[in-house]
Amino acid sequence: MSVNQFFTNTDISMVIWTLAKKDLRLLARDARAMIILLAMPLIFILVLGISLGENFGKKSAEGLRITVLNEDEGVPPISCRSFHRGRCPGPG
Repeated sequence: MSVNQFFTNTDISMVIWTLAKKDLRLLARDARAMIILLAMPLIFILVLGISLGENFGKKSAEGLRITVLNEDEGVPPISCRSFHRGRCPGPG
């Protein structure tokens, strides 16, 4: 049985509104919790904005330098010839 068989949409919205009012009353009594609830997201946004602000809006590869050093001088494996039908790059 689903919830909709017992409650109408207005009943569900009234239950949600009653719970929200109860939680807001509890929160209004606790000033410390209210300050933390409001201040922490603002501090979080401020810290992330300052630390990552210059990287927002740029393309992912813009200003990114990557150095690649290829030290592989080995002979390709024997299976390379059969895979490429004799056109294997490299020595041998």
